[in-house]
Amino acid sequence: LTGRVKIWSAIFDNGLATTPFGYGFEAARFVITPLVGRSYHSHNLYLNILVENGVIGFLFFAVLVGSWLWRLATYGSTLPVLLCAYALLLGMSNPGLFTKQTMMLVFILSYMLPLFYPRQPQTVKPPRAALRNVAA
Repeated sequence: LTGRVKIWSAIFDNGLATTPFGYGFEAARFVITPLVGRSYHSHNLYLNILVENGVIGFLFFAVLVGSWLWRLATYGSTLPVLLCAYALLLGMSNPGLFTKQTMMLVFILSYMLPLFYPRQPQTVKPPRAALRNVAA
């Protein structure tokens, strides 16, 4: 894993992932480098968020991503959900995919999804008991 496990264990051993507010945006490389030598980031999106934004920032991120996935899942198409799940799994080994600019673009596009891909009207079938009462 090219030294990733060493970086991850240094982050947890030194308490970098348990700070309430973190060390600030783009500060992970300045905090991690003295611990392990040459490292520009943690090679993990979620650890990067924990180091930079702290536990509170990570909880905000989790709620935001959870609501985003819920919105896509209830939209009725599985393709956007699969793409988002793939991106989130990819973040376990490479945080470079989720820069601040990329995150904003993805969230804006996901909320604009109805403009490009309108929801198909769904027909709701009434229960059989209701049909019997109407026929009688």
